[in-house]
Amino acid sequence: MSHVKFSSPFIKGLTHSNTSVTATTGATAVTLLAKAAPHERRAAVIVQNQNSTNTVYLILNDASTVGLIIPPLGSISFDNYNGIIKVYASGASIVHLAYATA
Repeated sequence: MSHVKFSSPFIKGLTHSNTSVTATTGATAVTLLAKAAPHERRAAVIVQNQNSTNTVYLILNDASTVGLIIPPLGSISFDNYNGIIKVYASGASIVHLAYATA
């Protein structure tokens, strides 16, 4: 008999949303996803830039005005990230967010 041990939860589904981003600087970035509540644990977070020409920038704290670059039609994913995600873009863009909580 074998014993299997899992260190993280099974993801049963993802919450999805699209956000229209018109902010073009880090100073005017909009909150895409607020910091998780103390009892909440995000097992996975995926952010996708759905624009074919504009670049999207992710800021992962309240104080910064610069962040990670997501190229046109690109995406980025995080495991076990419970912090804030703010976003701005080089031009009006649709940003897709998918996340799973455990």
